[in-house]
Amino acid sequence: MRSFGELLRHYRGAAGLTQERLAERAGRSVDAVSALERGTRRHPHPATVAALSAALRLSGDQRAELEAAARTSSVAPRNPGARPRQLPGPAADFTGRVGEVEHLRRLLGGAPAVVTIHGMSGVGKTALALHAGHLMAHRFPDGQLYLNLGGSRTGGPVTVPEALDRLLRSLGAPAGEVPLELDAAACELRSMVAARQLLIVLDDAVAAEQVVPLLPGAGQSAVVVTSRRMLTTVPGAHRLRLDPLSAADALGLLAATAGRDRIEAEAVAATEVVRQCGRLPLALRMAGARLVARPHWPVAHLAERIADERGRLDEFDHERGGVRASFAVAIQQLATGEHPLDPPAAALFPALGMLDGPDLSLAVVARLLDVPEQLADRLLGRLVDVHLLDEHSVGRYRLHDLLRVYARERATATFTASDQAAALTRVLQLYHAVAWRSFALTHPTALRRPRHRLPDCAWMPDLPDAPSTLTWLDTERPQLVATVLQSARTPGVPDLLVADLALGLFGFCTTGRYWTDWTRILTSVLDLPEVAADPVRAAQLHNDLGIAYSELNLADDAVRHVRRGLDLWQTAADLSGQVCGLINVAHVLTRFDRFDEAIPVARRSLLLSRRLGAETRARCQLILGEAYRRTGRPLQALAQLRAARAGFEATSDTGGAAGAGGLAHALWELGLLHRDTGRPDDAERCLRQAVGLLARADPKRVPQVLAELDLLNAAIAEHDPASARDGEPQAGGTGAAIARS
Repeated sequence: MRSFGELLRHYRGAAGLTQERLAERAGRSVDAVSALERGTRRHPHPATVAALSAALRLSGDQRAELEAAARTSSVAPRNPGARPRQLPGPAADFTGRVGEVEHLRRLLGGAPAVVTIHGMSGVGKTALALHAGHLMAHRFPDGQLYLNLGGSRTGGPVTVPEALDRLLRSLGAPAGEVPLELDAAACELRSMVAARQLLIVLDDAVAAEQVVPLLPGAGQSAVVVTSRRMLTTVPGAHRLRLDPLSAADALGLLAATAGRDRIEAEAVAATEVVRQCGRLPLALRMAGARLVARPHWPVAHLAERIADERGRLDEFDHERGGVRASFAVAIQQLATGEHPLDPPAAALFPALGMLDGPDLSLAVVARLLDVPEQLADRLLGRLVDVHLLDEHSVGRYRLHDLLRVYARERATATFTASDQAAALTRVLQLYHAVAWRSFALTHPTALRRPRHRLPDCAWMPDLPDAPSTLTWLDTERPQLVATVLQSARTPGVPDLLVADLALGLFGFCTTGRYWTDWTRILTSVLDLPEVAADPVRAAQLHNDLGIAYSELNLADDAVRHVRRGLDLWQTAADLSGQVCGLINVAHVLTRFDRFDEAIPVARRSLLLSRRLGAETRARCQLILGEAYRRTGRPLQALAQLRAARAGFEATSDTGGAAGAGGLAHALWELGLLHRDTGRPDDAERCLRQAVGLLARADPKRVPQVLAELDLLNAAIAEHDPASARDGEPQAGGTGAAIARS
């Protein structure tokens, strides 16, 4: 049977055509026709065979003969003796990655296989690929090919035709015989690889489209691809995500780079350097190189230099690049990407550096950018795909520590101070709206109301009830606290918006018992100039801060702030505020067993409450009744506590947390009073009713209250009031959130 080249030459001669004329008719190059006739291009593409058949006007039988010859063309390697050994040397300081290396060895040991290693810039993808490649070189007797696809190259990535040309030449194809057509060259590569056992490392790929034409079609060869992208459309690929090193491996890499004795001599400082490097191998190598270049530096000196994030990336730079340069290339690569979302996603990245805090939610990013959540979700997804951002849970995103530093640098260079203040304000408005919704749901009858008017809240999350609203805030809490503290020190963010957000967090912080977070927020807000000029706002803030300090058992701070709040309400002639202040002064004094001071204050609150609502009066009666009970005045206590219970039952929405909380506290106090006066059945009934209400008012408190109830029941069963008192909860513990709203 004649070869394809012989048949092609025969039919061309019979048609009276030159190679140039045939190439023109078939839409192919003269070089391609010449190579096919000579047999140096051994695997013609079916489209090329069809085009040549049509140009030669072959009959059906002639066409079938030519196609059969094309299918049976020799696929033996052109230079079977060529055994390339192209892998660059492995990193001498390669450290750790035991699990990843073993996983790669298993995959490569079962060739054929395609493995993609993806991860952020500087995480060590190439080092892992080369390390595993050298370990498994014996598995590939026909050699190893290495090609840097140039994803980080300044001049742009290697094109597919260029990559095919390099690989074919590496396998022995003469320079003048490499097919010019992409499909033909890809077929030729598959033909040359099919009979060999090769390891092919394709480093720094920019997209799946760059990789797919370079893959073997059959045989026992294996391919390892590294990329910043996940390359999800590479067919049949095993995907290995590479994260920063473990703390132990990171310390080991720093020691391998800077010298083990030096690192072990300053283990604490070295651990801090590792932390500031974010356990990123590139940064650790740069830090180690810095120490090598400065042998007189203590490791602690480097740790001190990189503690300030404003200059941290400077320490990780190198004349041939560094961490900042690596990140910049990743952003530039995204900015010039072909996907329509790539440029806007690259533009989004600096905006993520405007906010302090550990992570970002989709809702917060949408407000930060002032775009719909659907668009924000798609842009964030692009950043996740190229490992410039990590989605650590559904809808929540986190920047690597060094990427956060870089994002802040870019934010400062990209946005004006007013731009950043406006973005912070939009995020605060979101938190403000949700905080006050939580307050309305947990304290529906309370007097405080938001005084800062918000714009249209079309961006308000769908939070239909108290549990969903409190859960949303709980998830956002670390970021919320960081944003409030940042806003309080950022010029251009409205002081009163920050203050009103702090006031709106009352229901969330008291229900969740986030006293430390609340004190940090309130303390930062009280220093704002516009707050100091507004006595009513300042009074409420001081009042809330005093309550938070009381829950932290800081008696002096608690008393000082609730008294300051009362003074400011009196200055402003705010009657409801004065009553609220008096109740809380009495509450704090009672909590710290200062009953002689608490009772006169509580009586005064009861006197003033006659001009206010029945529920406010019930709160005054409750705090006075508690003080009477705890000072051994059972008759006065019984009168006040019964009146308080009746007031709450008549006026409060006991289906809501606030009303249930007030009534629960009144019933709890009555139960304790009945216990003290030898009425165990009445005590049992009141205490159990209180626990049922607390399940709605303060669910986090229920386990503790049930434990206290068990102790009390045991004492009641023994008819030993003295023993029962040993199980009494701390003053104010059960009803800590009674009258502070």
